Amino acid sequence: MKLIQANFDQFETVAALMERVKQALLAQEIFQWDERYPSRAFIHEAITDGNLYVLYSDGAILGSVVLDEWQTPEWDAIDWQETELPVLVVHALAIEPDLQGRGYGSALLRACEQLASEHGYGCQRLDVFAGNPAARGLYERHGYQVRGQIQYRSKPAGHQTYICYEKILA
Repeated sequence: MKLIQANFDQFETVAALMERVKQALLAQEIFQWDERYPSRAFIHEAITDGNLYVLYSDGAILGSVVLDEWQTPEWDAIDWQETELPVLVVHALAIEPDLQGRGYGSALLRACEQLASEHGYGCQRLDVFAGNPAARGLYERHGYQVRGQIQYRSKPAGHQTYICYEKILA
């Protein structure tokens, strides 16, 4: 398995993957992803900017993630531990639903951390819907620390609380 930067040849495959993940989340009544995020426009922009990566093995895409430095304004209220080192942010981490629970999420997260370290980032940050125990467990097992919570008013009532995580890499 390896993490590679996605290109436009992989656009439809990644868009379909993210749609399957969204449907799997909705089936669990986890309204973390919707028609606005991650949208096809989001995926297109991430490829254009060189920020979309895929977990690739034996000719197949097993998962995807967007890595960049953008932090949502809601995070301004969070008491982050790291204030000096560069921060890489994890967005829209996705593993093929049929492959979830087999260690691919861990492999993708480790690859993200390795990439971050190789490019001089001192920590990684992300947020996740508070009602997504599988995702929260993944991050906590990998040493991500809870730094606070935020509210996304754009999400449905009862699904607006997100937990902010940070992992110091340096």
